[in-house]
Amino acid sequence: MNARSRPAPVRVAAVAVAVGAMLYLEFAPRPGHGDLLHVLYDAGHAVLFGVVALAALVALPGRPGDPPARRRATYGTAFVIAAVLGAASETMQFFGPRDADLWDLARDVVGAGAFLLFAATFEAGVVSWPRRPHVPFAALARIVAVFLLLLAFVPVAATATAYGFRNAAFPHLMDFESYWESRFLETRGADITLAFLPEPWNEDPTRLVGMVTFRPGGYSSMILREPVPDWGAYRALRFEVFSTLDREVDLTVRIDDEIAIRHPEFGERYQGEFTIGPG
Repeated sequence: MNARSRPAPVRVAAVAVAVGAMLYLEFAPRPGHGDLLHVLYDAGHAVLFGVVALAALVALPGRPGDPPARRRATYGTAFVIAAVLGAASETMQFFGPRDADLWDLARDVVGAGAFLLFAATFEAGVVSWPRRPHVPFAALARIVAVFLLLLAFVPVAATATAYGFRNAAFPHLMDFESYWESRFLETRGADITLAFLPEPWNEDPTRLVGMVTFRPGGYSSMILREPVPDWGAYRALRFEVFSTLDREVDLTVRIDDEIAIRHPEFGERYQGEFTIGPG
């Protein structure tokens, strides 16, 4: 054992932590229904790989108190190990049930760098510059590390804000006037753009509506995901449709409950068909 290394049991425990974190990432099921859970899970990549990077740092030869140049090299090696493991994890997902995601790799790298940079500030001389002894490099590095980690959680904050606006707008589900609505809107075989009210329907010339163009073939649809789940105080769903076509078309409205989304074979849902004429 290197005289300056940590005790073998500590290093073995660090390796076990890193292996456990990687196994969790590869085999733990993703959270179920809900965008907020999904983005929180994705942001967790940064934290998980921060832990992996620190575990690699502890497992590597050397320990605090080594010459600063050597410690910087150890920190750099730990970062490379974490980045390589992140890349390997995403590569393996090409061959598994999940999809590889370069944004996940970016979160892995950011998390590893942020954790290591923050940890390095507590070791004398590692984050410093002898020619500028009065500059608080350690404090600046901590600010940078926290900022980098917070970047990974920006989508979580944006999604949580969208949920807040969605809840505040209820019982209005969508009016195409607010930016947050796009997070809950999905199309399949269709295109949707914002447009001003058509002239025959022109109650307010400044009001925006969603113009949906259904592409021919297949089952084209516009989907409003994750509305406020409790509709117990209401008995009807009201919406307005204006058709610019010169012929009648059939429109199907379907409402799935949570059970139907998770277990289509057991769930109950409403499905109604309507004929929409011109105008």
